[in-house]
Amino acid sequence: MDNMKYGDAGGMECSHGEVELLGEQKGERGSNRYYRCLKCGSVLILSEGGNLYQVAKEEKQKPGPSNLMLKSVIYR
Repeated sequence: MDNMKYGDAGGMECSHGEVELLGEQKGERGSNRYYRCLKCGSVLILSEGGNLYQVAKEEKQKPGPSNLMLKSVIYR
């Protein structure tokens, strides 16, 4: 995953150089792969179409479904 570019409107602090594979999910034509960054804890989703998405880990807040924020990230 090191050969991919990362970025969003606000920039990113972590390059996600060390990741662990969490699993795969079969898609319509291929599969989606889910990774976790070992440095920052964000989850990275590599879609079957080659798009990369980040689900950023936020600081501890009140319990609830709003603790995760989806950031559209980059392309291969």
